[in-house]
Amino acid sequence: MTEGPIDEEVLWSGIVEFNRTELKGATLNPGVTVKKSGRTRMTPYDLAGGRLLIKGDGVHWKAGSWLTPLARTSGEFFLPWSEVEYFTVGKIPFKVNALGGNVTIKLRDGGTTLTGEFPGSRSALQAAIEAASGMSSPSDPDRV
Repeated sequence: MTEGPIDEEVLWSGIVEFNRTELKGATLNPGVTVKKSGRTRMTPYDLAGGRLLIKGDGVHWKAGSWLTPLARTSGEFFLPWSEVEYFTVGKIPFKVNALGGNVTIKLRDGGTTLTGEFPGSRSALQAAIEAASGMSSPSDPDRV
């Protein structure tokens, strides 16, 4: 995974599954490879799991979970906070609140949006984003 300085503190770490179609269409550094998933999809949303790290220098994600061989996604990306227009954490409709939420990362490049889901505490992830980037949760309900 692309690492920052040794003393770079990880503010939040967890599994996040991003939409494979959005990963495939995005220009990310250093890059994510999404191969054709074959005959059947593993999830109804066609997601690719990996480890997300929220750090002071930006957002780090590396593909890898127990479903990775079936999702046929590999690679990693790093997004410095200067490239992120907004990063929201929200509820997933019709799911139990305590079991996680969704994320939306909109980049400043004018068109790239990454959406995904994660298990865990929404408030802990939101607090890490605010501490690392200074971004607060947007008041626009369409972003949540």
